[in-house]
Amino acid sequence: MMISRRNNHVLLSVDRSRLRFNGIVPKRIRFILPLVLLSILAGVVIMQMNSKQTITTSALVGTPSLGVYWDRNCTRKVSSIGWGALGPGTIVRRNIYVRNEGSETQILSMTQGNWTPTAAASYFTLTWNCSGYALSKNAVVKALLRLTALPNITGVTNFGFMIAVQAVG
Repeated sequence: MMISRRNNHVLLSVDRSRLRFNGIVPKRIRFILPLVLLSILAGVVIMQMNSKQTITTSALVGTPSLGVYWDRNCTRKVSSIGWGALGPGTIVRRNIYVRNEGSETQILSMTQGNWTPTAAASYFTLTWNCSGYALSKNAVVKALLRLTALPNITGVTNFGFMIAVQAVG
């Protein structure tokens, strides 16, 4: 292989099995290469448009008899949950820990509301795995919250909502 300069062009010579190529790119490749790069770029732009992402944050509230925490030792209280970027059909999971801070066994439930904008409530579902769970005094349970963006989501780029972890005892 040999590299040289001629007329402000870098020339590359490769000699393999009697094949000799002097580094000026043939016209056919000079024409095709920009088209390939343009096609790749257009594909990335179209993919970005089709996977519009939504940034969300939820406020989470407990009751006086329930504490909601990020850790099993109940040292870091949850006040809000960032769900990150969601595209159509995306599912995001968050683990929280719920502690019974009351004086008797509590039955757990969860509600949601105050969606902003209100239309966002039509495009998302929030579920958890602790509905109806009987939580003894001072006991802690790991709960899984699951937020799903429906495939038909349109017109929502940012939204927020309230989550309430409740107990009946």
